[in-house]
Amino acid sequence: NEESLSNLRGRYLSITDTENKQLFIERYKPVNNTINFTLNSSKVLSKTKKVKYNNNIFNLNEFGLSFVDRELGTGYHCPNGIFISNFPSDIKKLRCIGEKFID
Repeated sequence: NEESLSNLRGRYLSITDTENKQLFIERYKPVNNTINFTLNSSKVLSKTKKVKYNNNIFNLNEFGLSFVDRELGTGYHCPNGIFISNFPSDIKKLRCIGEKFID
């Protein structure tokens, strides 16, 4: 519903690096239940590997995030978007769909 979407947007937009630089930027306004975020580059995040949320500091892995090394000039695209879940079992369900995962 609209309240849940607003709550989710607010929570993502409040995630910062340790110097309070916002990490997620809302690229476009939501359409129905689809939100489009882009990651805001942060040298501080790259160096510290820590995020700040609700005035608490977390290591990236504690927060469920990680960096992925990519070759320069290489793009990786998925027409279905990005899937985020707190439940590892959800990823197993996705693998049954037949998509090829690179990470």
